[in-house]
Order: sequence, then C-alpha cells, then structure tokens
Amino acid sequence: MKRKMTFSLTLTLSLLLSLVSLPSTAQAAPKRFRADSRVITLGAAQILRITVAGNAGNDAIKVRLRWMQYAAQGCSGMPPVCRHIVVNQGTTPPETLGPDDALSFDLQGMGDGVRVVVESNSPNVRVLGVVFDTSTQRIITMFVIEHLEDLIT
Repeated sequence: MKRKMTFSLTLTLSLLLSLVSLPSTAQAAPKRFRADSRVITLGAAQILRITVAGNAGNDAIKVRLRWMQYAAQGCSGMPPVCRHIVVNQGTTPPETLGPDDALSFDLQGMGDGVRVVVESNSPNVRVLGVVFDTSTQRIITMFVIEHLEDLIT
C-alpha cells in the first residue's frame, strides 16, 4: 500500500511540474509582423507589384507573401454595392533577405480586387506597392507600407 501511495505522489508531482514548465516555452515563440496592401481593384491590363527590401542592417530577415484575387459575386442597390469573394489565393515559400537584398512579386488584375500580405520576422522591412498598366506601360499609382503590424500568434 505504501508503494502505491509513493508511486501516485511521484506521478502527480511530475505531471504538475511538466504543466508548470509548459507556459514558459510557449512564450518563447518568435514575433511576426505583417504589412497588408488591403484590397485593391485592378483592371484586366493592370499588375500590382509588391517589392520587399530589408533594412541595411546585419540581420537576415525571413519574408513570406500571401496573395488573394477577388471576383464580384453580385451587386445591388443604387448606387450599386458589390460583394466580392476570394476566387484564387496562395502563399509563397519563406524567403531570406540579406541586408542588401530585395524581392518582388507581381499579381495580375482580373478586373476585380487583389490583395497581398507580407509577413516577416522583423518590423524593419520596407514594402513598396506599384500598380502599372501593361497596355500603356505607365505607372498608375505607388504606395509605401511604412509600419508593419505586430501579429499576435
């Protein structure tokens, strides 16, 4: 009987110790940051180019891009209000940017909305968006996403 009690007490203490140590390892997860272009409506002959560059520091930065293409599901009212749904989406593999590296990603317009989300392990990446028309070879607009949002994991 004494052996059963000792075994039960040892087992209970070891389980409690393992539970207490779990939260400290969960808090050690690396931070992630996000820059979001939001939904941009492109014409069929327009392209959204997202360029990501690392800050000229010494650290290598991991970057991944998620993209979505939208299509109108239906419109109603006057003036018309249209509902859009995601019809195509994907994620690039993670890329490592050195201090003087950059990468770019093109997303073709289909006459409806597109969106690109840049995810990084550093808030020090610079993100530039350019919309240009392939038929006229002219830049339509440029925008910079200056502040990356801290993602809560």
